[in-house]
Amino acid sequence: MEDWDARLLSLIKELKEEQKKIFEAGVQNAFPDLKRMSQIFDDYYVLNKLKIYCQLLSYQKFASQKMLPCRATDLRLMPEVLALAKSNPGGNIGITVYYLISRLFESVEDPSVPDKELFAELEDLFGQSIGQFSVEEQVEVFSFFTNYCIWKVNHHPHDGLYGQKVVLYSGKVIDLKYNVRKRKRPHLPSSIYKNVVVTALQINDQQFFRDFQIEGMEAEDYDKGFQGKFEWVDNFIQTYRKVLSAQMAKLYYPYCRALVLFNAGRFEEAYHALGNPMRKRKIFINMNIKMLQLKILYELNLSNSALLGREEIDIETVAERFRKTIGFERKSRKQLSYHVGHYQQFEELFRKLLKLYEGYQLGRRAERDEQFKKTRNQLIEEVKNTNPPSKSWFLEKLEAL
Repeated sequence: MEDWDARLLSLIKELKEEQKKIFEAGVQNAFPDLKRMSQIFDDYYVLNKLKIYCQLLSYQKFASQKMLPCRATDLRLMPEVLALAKSNPGGNIGITVYYLISRLFESVEDPSVPDKELFAELEDLFGQSIGQFSVEEQVEVFSFFTNYCIWKVNHHPHDGLYGQKVVLYSGKVIDLKYNVRKRKRPHLPSSIYKNVVVTALQINDQQFFRDFQIEGMEAEDYDKGFQGKFEWVDNFIQTYRKVLSAQMAKLYYPYCRALVLFNAGRFEEAYHALGNPMRKRKIFINMNIKMLQLKILYELNLSNSALLGREEIDIETVAERFRKTIGFERKSRKQLSYHVGHYQQFEELFRKLLKLYEGYQLGRRAERDEQFKKTRNQLIEEVKNTNPPSKSWFLEKLEAL
């Protein structure tokens, strides 16, 4: 199936040839279909402007303005384009789909827009008309769906619906373009690999993992399917490790493997799987590795402090290195996204937790105990009233003190 661009360009070519024939024939009272020609040109222009606009809106959800090459105001005639797309006089289904995608991303900033209903309408429409879109367009649309759902997961982590959709639509993108069973395929982007793992680990609906799998994944028991998220995620990690580039596999496979082990409560195995985070250099994964490292070290301090002693690891020193890394990245990489604040929030909260834990270990005199409870409760309220990374983990550790 050709994409909409190619089909519209083909129609434009046909209409131009028809126009040329009429002019060359010199027949009186014979005219080209100027109205249709204008409409096809409009559709081509509107569709491509919408695609650019959707890309910009998607980027804006994950990047600071400094990172982006343009703003919405730099896209000329967008109000007119959006008005024409909304009315869509030619009935072009491609225009309708991309227009609804733009409205979906705009709904993030406009609470008056019923985004769940809008997303459901878009999913239904695209599902019914998917055969009219090329594979590349399907990949693009599913990628937009995924990015929107990732934003929802990041800002509404307790809404399990969007987490499942991240995995579902990432799986569709993988099946279409990065299928492990295809001989000729591009390398799987590390961001897709990581997002599937991170998001799947947040899903608690075990039936979802029995019902859904990505091409190339195989459960040990075919009839029963995958028995829970850990088996599913571990299978995905192993299967699609082969589709990452060699460089990205060295970086992302240990992180994702350690993340699975950590979530399964196998902290010592997670520690060894993660390796030495100080050797990893890639801004976002580097920070994620260090956040995971700190959580693993905290858990080991609770359950196996002897290991930390043997390895000569001081958690406060590791936390201080993380703080300095954040400061360095903030100064040296002026084009960072909102992630820096995200990491800084984690680091500050982790230090407070660590200090509180150390105070908890010092003694249990009555006056100290009362002050400890007050400080702990204040910190619990702080975490509840904000949306820090690893929110549920922080609450679990605080409430356990």
